Amino acid sequence: MKNSQKITIISLIMFSITSIGITFWYISDHILMNFDTKSIIKILSQVGLPAGVITTLMFLVVVFLLKRIKNLFLSTLSMALIFILFIFISYWFILHMIFYHIEDKESFVSSLFRF
Repeated sequence: MKNSQKITIISLIMFSITSIGITFWYISDHILMNFDTKSIIKILSQVGLPAGVITTLMFLVVVFLLKRIKNLFLSTLSMALIFILFIFISYWFILHMIFYHIEDKESFVSSLFRF
């Protein structure tokens, strides 16, 4: 199996696990609400999928930079900056996820990009 196929398979697995995991996390945080199949699909599409996209893109950026940057100092510096960026994005995402209610008319992604 080629290296690009391995990265694609790992990315798809990471995307699906993250999407499902964040969906279950949202449901467990808002346990007092009544959930049916329609609302779970809405949570998956509005909250789970953006989380999967963010983590998968961060993984692909790390893999790309590790392959392209040969200098050890630059590689370490870029990984440290990406790690700090990932912590900031995770905090920002989780904070919005905790306070977002699925009944709102505004979508999760638009509330995520609103400052």
